[in-house]
Amino acid sequence: ADLHQAINRSSITAAQRITMKISKPAIVCASVLSVLLASPGVQAKRSFLFKEKLATNNAMKEDEKYWNRLMQESMSVPPTPGPPTPRPPTPEPETPTPPPPTPEPETPTPPPPTPEPETPTPPAPPVECEVDAQVSCVTDDDAAIDCNDIAPDSENCMVDVVYSYVAENIGTNDMTITSAQSQFKEDTPLEVPILGTTLAPGETVVYLEQKTIDACANVPCPMTFEVEAESENGSPCMDDDVYVLDLSAPPTPEPETPPPTPEPETPPPTPEP
Repeated sequence: ADLHQAINRSSITAAQRITMKISKPAIVCASVLSVLLASPGVQAKRSFLFKEKLATNNAMKEDEKYWNRLMQESMSVPPTPGPPTPRPPTPEPETPTPPPPTPEPETPTPPPPTPEPETPTPPAPPVECEVDAQVSCVTDDDAAIDCNDIAPDSENCMVDVVYSYVAENIGTNDMTITSAQSQFKEDTPLEVPILGTTLAPGETVVYLEQKTIDACANVPCPMTFEVEAESENGSPCMDDDVYVLDLSAPPTPEPETPPPTPEPETPPPTPEP
């Protein structure tokens, strides 16, 4: 490359060299360079380089011709046919879409049944109060026979007896006794001490009273027992009972009439011989 540059610089014309303002050392160098360029070795070298450059240019032209011819030949060769393109499948005939089914007519919805009027709930029955009063009389001994079965004894008419007062809850709710009295004949009523007793359904309360009676009296002697009670809601109830002691002499029975005497039967007649 340095040599080519030197050769190119040597071609500067003499006129140009004269007009150039060059320093003295540069002129010396130029002189030396001109001498070198004029030497046979440098000339031979320049000739060789020229020939080499010419050969290189010729080789490049040959290469260019070769490649142009190769491209023309390659373009003239028909392309190798590829595999045949398969034919598209024959489309199957479209199945006609069936028409939509005819909708069935809607059955009208029956109106809802008319609700029956609600039967009003009957009010709860009032709490009932039911009491049962009982009074009885028996002799005050081990026999404890009914007072009306006493045999009067004229020598001992006074007999000890026991009156029994019973109050029973025969209702369906609890009840409380609010009043209880006993009355012998027309005497002043006496309180039976069972007040405030609460009885559940089916329960009873009993009070016993000892008394002496005249068994020889021929008049009835009633004993009355009266009870009042109240249920839980304040519903009242009451009941009473009477025991009549009657030891009067029984009436004399009339004599029975004897049956008539039957007449004797008449014997049948004796037959003649």
